Amino acid sequence: MFINFPLLDINHIILPHHPTGPTGATGTTGTTGTTGSTGT
Repeated sequence: MFINFPLLDINHIILPHHPTGPTGATGTTGTTGTTGSTGT
């Protein structure tokens, strides 16, 4: 679902400062996080 894909998530993918952190790719705001592309 790239329609609602947050720009911040794209930035995290390009520059994953903390890939597994709260704002990382797998974090709460990451691609698989609560606000990510696969999150709720």
